[in-house]
Amino acid sequence: FCATVLFLGLPLNAQKILVVHSYNTSFPWTTAFEDSLRDEAELPGSGLELFIENLDVTRFGTVPERRAFAQFLTEKYENVALDAIIGNSDHACAFIDEYLSFPVSVPRAYYTTSYENRKPWIFGLRAKYDRVILDTWQLVNSIFPQMDNAVVIAGDPYSTKTVYAKIRDLAGDAGIPVRLIDNFTFDELIAEVSRASPTTAIFFMPVLKDRTGAGSTPKLLLSDLAGKSPAPIFTFWETMTGSGTVGGYVISSRTAAREMVRAIRDYLGTGSFGTEYTVSLCVLDWTEMERHGLRTDLVPEGATIINRPEPIYVR
Repeated sequence: FCATVLFLGLPLNAQKILVVHSYNTSFPWTTAFEDSLRDEAELPGSGLELFIENLDVTRFGTVPERRAFAQFLTEKYENVALDAIIGNSDHACAFIDEYLSFPVSVPRAYYTTSYENRKPWIFGLRAKYDRVILDTWQLVNSIFPQMDNAVVIAGDPYSTKTVYAKIRDLAGDAGIPVRLIDNFTFDELIAEVSRASPTTAIFFMPVLKDRTGAGSTPKLLLSDLAGKSPAPIFTFWETMTGSGTVGGYVISSRTAAREMVRAIRDYLGTGSFGTEYTVSLCVLDWTEMERHGLRTDLVPEGATIINRPEPIYVR
């Protein structure tokens, strides 16, 4: 377990926020989430004092370990007047609810995928897969009109089931066949992707291990696949961008962190959370769009573009 305290010349009425991550900072989501929180704290007059703790469930996941960590946090923050708590991902949110005994007067903001706790003082910012899948599918149809089939690469079961079902429904309306690639070794996956037709839209789910149990770093695996693929690869996670994927409407850890701070400030200011928060944005890789002959002239307004060459006059 590790902890960080960020204190930046704060005013007397600084808002003290405890942040609990599920995973350590070797995970890109955790790093980007924490960086975004730090950016918020460093804004002039932000008034945020962040206390950052790491549950690190990949190494410390047993019940005795969680109880010990809960006792440590309880004693550590016994004399700290916390204004709010942020839980980053399901494990951390469940841990806060089950093991920590902070008063209900301390509001909580949770980012989750499947965990849910409906209480007036708990704000849940969930990954709205249906929305980002629909938006990405419409985007693909616009910038990749030659698409005539689609492939979903299986990752974790929950995300894969959700994405595959939604893609099949959307593609079925257009008469486009969809195939799921699962139960593979990494060599088999790379070989299969390398044989894809250039008119295939490939949707990448973060893959943590293959059929043999061998592990992977999803972003590095995606980079290997993109280097071999004759077809464009799309994703629903901002942390996967910049590694050979075209991108899409993605779930953004940076956006999620900012929105959770905004939700907490809304609650502390008015006594209730607002209703309009988001975790998504459109991110597209210009180089990959051009490599696969996609319509760069149809990039949505407001999209974040990466790897776009500077015009000669700028250089």
